[in-house]
Amino acid sequence: METNGAAPAVERTKRHRWLFLVAVIPAACLGFSNLILLPLWTEAMAAGIGASPQMLLMVGSVELLAAGVASLCVGMFGLGRPTSTLLKAGLATICFANVALSLALWKGAGGLAVTGLLRLLAGLGEGVAMSAALARIGRSPDPDRFFLLNQFVVGLFAMLTFSVLPPLMGVAAHFGPAPMAIFALLAGMALCGLPLARLADVGDHRPDNAAPTASKSIGRHAWLGIGMVFCFVTGFTTIYASWGRLGAHVGLDVDRLSASLAQGALVGLAGLGAMTLAARRIGLFPPMVICLVLLVASAFVSTHASLLPPGFRQAAIQVAICTEQVGSLIMSPLLMTVLALRDPTKRAVAIAPLATMSASIAGAMLAALVDRHAGPFAIGWAASLLYGCGLVLLALTWRRSPATPVRGNRPQAI
Repeated sequence: METNGAAPAVERTKRHRWLFLVAVIPAACLGFSNLILLPLWTEAMAAGIGASPQMLLMVGSVELLAAGVASLCVGMFGLGRPTSTLLKAGLATICFANVALSLALWKGAGGLAVTGLLRLLAGLGEGVAMSAALARIGRSPDPDRFFLLNQFVVGLFAMLTFSVLPPLMGVAAHFGPAPMAIFALLAGMALCGLPLARLADVGDHRPDNAAPTASKSIGRHAWLGIGMVFCFVTGFTTIYASWGRLGAHVGLDVDRLSASLAQGALVGLAGLGAMTLAARRIGLFPPMVICLVLLVASAFVSTHASLLPPGFRQAAIQVAICTEQVGSLIMSPLLMTVLALRDPTKRAVAIAPLATMSASIAGAMLAALVDRHAGPFAIGWAASLLYGCGLVLLALTWRRSPATPVRGNRPQAI
């Protein structure tokens, strides 16, 4: 009986591995490419609510810190509860905060206090949902499957976090509330379909010899498609709404910048394969160090491209995009895979997004350093880097007895 049940499970693993490989890359590329655009649409949003870009960056930092605190609470105290419930609650909070803020901005009522409160609420939802999703998929003992699933989750939440507000602001200003209704519909569909516990049989507790029914399999793939459509729509809208400002900032047109993004995505894919092969031979930590260096270099180049001679700006943007894609596509899943292999209870996996949030804060602070009046941000940037490094060390040295039961953590068949 064990042999009969193992074969379908292996086939499902191979099939879903390719499925998620196809789904993960576009979502991650689109989601993380928006991090480069963070200082640009932050300026536009600040003008819409009558606040300085520096103040809005502080609001964004509060959001990310709230996500980190929520992630910590879920990892420490929440994993005894059903992770699907936590995931749905977090996604509902994200959608509510994003729609409410977009409507407030459209009605002209989105002041700094309202923006800060709703982004704080969104941050709490992001931390809860991401930690619940990662803790659930981290139960799979297959590192390859976990690598792909994790990158899908990180790319998806990057889309939800960084991609919905800028296009909604610009579109609503010209076309009225209709796009809001469309977004609410898409968000509702994604909310119903994105409990990732049912994707790729993760969290599916059927016996090994029980094959999935056709209706359930079609349903899982349909919800995956709906979530990916939601990601693509918001991602491409954000790119074309924001890259006009980036083009004006560095003296390039949108078409050339879009070509740079495509080239960067291709190089990122090549780097993903190369780093994965390298990690199998030399371990996970050297590629993590390389990715960290690439991320820092790309952030510096993208924020200082306007200072370069015009003939070098296009090349500088291409290099920044390529290095950012390579670094961001690989850094997070490598870290998560390390944690998944070292922590049998998966609590460190749930807490690790806190370090990711801290890295995002560091990027925002680095972008703010371009302003000559951003002296206090230098202290915050340095502190956030130390904070993030400390959290990574905390997660890597996390110890808990393997015999400690974690309610709901059932073994998976792969």
